[in-house]
Amino acid sequence: MIKEFLKSKPEIKLVSERVDNGYSGVTFDRPALNAMLDDVRNGEINCIVVKDLSRFGRNYIEVGRYIEILFPLLGARFIAVNDGYDSTDEKNQTDNCIIPFKNIINDAYCADISKKIRSQFEVKRRKGDFIGSFAAFGYLKSKENKNKLVIDEIAAAVVRDIFKWKLSGMNRQGIATKLNSLGVLSPMEYKRAIGMNFKTGFKKNLNAKWSPVSVRRILSDEIYTGVLIQGKITTPNYKIKRRIIRDKSEWTRVENSHEAVISREDFELAADLLRRDARSAPHEETIYPFSCMLFCPKCRHNLIRKTSLVNGVKYIYHICVKNYKNDSRKGCRGIRIKDEVLFDAVKSALRNHIQSVSDIELSRNMVVKLIDKIIVYEGGRLEIIFRCKDEYDRTEVCG
Repeated sequence: MIKEFLKSKPEIKLVSERVDNGYSGVTFDRPALNAMLDDVRNGEINCIVVKDLSRFGRNYIEVGRYIEILFPLLGARFIAVNDGYDSTDEKNQTDNCIIPFKNIINDAYCADISKKIRSQFEVKRRKGDFIGSFAAFGYLKSKENKNKLVIDEIAAAVVRDIFKWKLSGMNRQGIATKLNSLGVLSPMEYKRAIGMNFKTGFKKNLNAKWSPVSVRRILSDEIYTGVLIQGKITTPNYKIKRRIIRDKSEWTRVENSHEAVISREDFELAADLLRRDARSAPHEETIYPFSCMLFCPKCRHNLIRKTSLVNGVKYIYHICVKNYKNDSRKGCRGIRIKDEVLFDAVKSALRNHIQSVSDIELSRNMVVKLIDKIIVYEGGRLEIIFRCKDEYDRTEVCG
């Protein structure tokens, strides 16, 4: 159409064609459009011809700014064939008053389409349909229904291992190191390996590796329990693409949307372990069972684990961090307990709590599952606060 139109305009010489297929006219950050505007600024072209105003853009503010200010300032002629607009035609200046209204109508069309798409997405989210571009690591989109998730057994096995190692007492850094040493592909590299055109803003290196952050994302994602949570992020409107995190109350949450990879019990236990996450001791893969669980009743700081060597004998004890730092108030100096005394007391309390006389091999998993915190008083007296499904936690004081 444009080429036929140009046959009647011998003064116009065709220099180049610019096409932005697959881009919305709402945005003015389009490759071909930017190239054309660069040509105008560089003086390589001085005339632009489009089919109609909507082909140039659907943002009425930007379109008006270019047509009424920038193009005249740069000495560029603008023609919209179907709208009968030619910036150099002085005979129809009165008719050109309708041009801003046409731009508003073009913009309103995009606003209407955006509203319909958003409402349709919300309906799908409430139905439990997955509307993301890529499934979470451990899942794939069903070939029969792209809005349903199915387990990817290869990736799901890695997810199960991550939860298993976490429940055994490993910290996030230890899990990431182990995955990298085993040559397990990170979520991004795995998606690329199976042929997905996946891109992310999290990638920093050429070959993405497992990191404590990526491990935490998996351990804290409820999708692995069969819960589909969507609508966490939105944009202010169809023109502005800045991402905004919505309030948690606005998220769409659907239970049993797909098959679970991890049980709810294991997920909640892992979440509790994440809240208490600590570093493992040097040359140790797992975290000490009582890490982040021992507290001083006076200053409420954590107790730290100390090792002393006296006459070739190693002594392990726990002491308030205020005491360790020689705090001038000296209010916590009596807060300390030997490691073996702590273990014996906790084992005794656990036997009574679970009504068992069998020997107990303490693990990080068991301790976090049953005990909320341990408060150490002067003289080595303990207050063990158990987790309980009743209204109140049961406590037991051990000498």
